[in-house]
Amino acid sequence: MTNLPIPFVVAFLLVLLAMTNHHAMKATATGRVFLQMIYLHALSMVIIGLRWSLDMVFLLPAAAVLAVVTSAMLYLAFCSLGRVGPVISPRRDWPHAVPVVLVAICSFVFLNGVDILLALTKLVYALLLARLARRAPDSLQFVRLSWLKNTHKSLWGAAGLLLFSLVLDVGIALDFALYDGRHAEFLVGGVSFIALLLLGWVSVQAGRQRVLDVQQELPDSVTPTNEHEDSSSVKPNTSTSSAASELSDSENEALLLELNRLLVDERLFADTELNLQKLARKASVPARHVSRAINASTGQNISQWVNAARIDAVCDRLSDKSVSISDAMFECGFLTKSNFNREFRRTKGCSPSEWRNRENS
Repeated sequence: MTNLPIPFVVAFLLVLLAMTNHHAMKATATGRVFLQMIYLHALSMVIIGLRWSLDMVFLLPAAAVLAVVTSAMLYLAFCSLGRVGPVISPRRDWPHAVPVVLVAICSFVFLNGVDILLALTKLVYALLLARLARRAPDSLQFVRLSWLKNTHKSLWGAAGLLLFSLVLDVGIALDFALYDGRHAEFLVGGVSFIALLLLGWVSVQAGRQRVLDVQQELPDSVTPTNEHEDSSSVKPNTSTSSAASELSDSENEALLLELNRLLVDERLFADTELNLQKLARKASVPARHVSRAINASTGQNISQWVNAARIDAVCDRLSDKSVSISDAMFECGFLTKSNFNREFRRTKGCSPSEWRNRENS
């Protein structure tokens, strides 16, 4: 079998990707977990490369354990974008150690069972990631609204790539069963080259999103009473909070009026770090009520709704000819020109300069 150094190339590129984004990702606990996960992926590729180049079959159990560990870390890192507490907590997250232990035990007592356990684990975590994606934006309530769309795409991408990795593992197993592994090296090297680099890029995209510290998001009087609770179940001490009930249409409309008041009158739209949790705290309701009230009453998601208010504020500023478009954009909460121009065209049907010329003509 021809020795190809592709796994080593993948490992090098993953490390390079992590080092390039190290400073931005290490700023938050979530980013640090994503960073560690990329390094572990690089280590697993080194192990796989040694297995194929030097025929070190005894290293395969270590690669399997690393695959389970990184899958769990990927899920827990995305979970932390929407729940209170540390990214990984032994008391809360101990069930995620079970598949790691099972794979390690199978490596010594039933080697053929490792592939089955690994496939089931990847399938479960892919489904869990897809569930988080379906629950967005509630599951991403600590992400800046300006980055919510990209983070949501990264979440779906992670679920898809984990499923792709599962299909790849099945393909390798079938190749050994049917063709004595003649194509396994290509699958391990060439195909995983693309899959792991994409997963690394997805991790960087999610890990670079600045998630505010929970202590900044919640008032001092609000603390999680159970470490197993996620942030959607932590509610301010107010009579307007509902434990689990859904709001009626009239309650949704009333909540939207209050949210509009907070967004426009108190100029929350200008807060570049505004996220779902902060808006929910201001309104003294659970985060899920905020996103559902906005969607039910306006047909928009929360990012579109906030950006529409920001665009209206920009238009008010542009009525003053002395104010530049860039100044108006930054004053009203936009961080990048590309996002601003895209949202402006979506809401007004033209570019900011075209709108200004038309309104001032």
